[in-house]
Amino acid sequence: VSQSRYGEVNKGIYFDNGSSFIVLKPDGHAYRGKAADISWIDEAQEIPADEGAALMAAIRPLQDTRPGSSIILSGTAGEYRQGVFWEYLNRGRDGDPKVGIIDYAAPETTPWEHVEDETTAMNLLAKVHPGIGTLTTSDVMLERYHELPKPQWAREYLSIWPESFGVVAIPTE
Repeated sequence: VSQSRYGEVNKGIYFDNGSSFIVLKPDGHAYRGKAADISWIDEAQEIPADEGAALMAAIRPLQDTRPGSSIILSGTAGEYRQGVFWEYLNRGRDGDPKVGIIDYAAPETTPWEHVEDETTAMNLLAKVHPGIGTLTTSDVMLERYHELPKPQWAREYLSIWPESFGVVAIPTE
């Protein structure tokens, strides 16, 4: 590593071979004039739908000259079933050959009663959460279960999306 830069401009790690790991704000304007082999957008469920579309429109062209380039979207269930994370998650779940996913989530058909019952919820969590026993413990997860309102806990730890909020039956236009 040749240098690390800290501060609001050019945050990242710059390697002697010309490679870099830079941190950008999830805003399409931040990506203009850049090139990337991998763009990783974490907590993508928090990006509003219109901003997510603009972000993807900015990232895609900068990868045109980078064969094998990828976009990684990571996060947990959001408050609404919309946005770039929801879109790509569903494309992956639907078998789109251009989208690959690793889906650590409780089944969408999980009855809410299973979330409200502590024993059932913790058993379900042990089956779907990849960090128990490696990054965190069941005891910590149980503490969070008792601290957080159940809808937030289910989104964050089971990645269960709320029922149909944000989805419309009749387009507004």
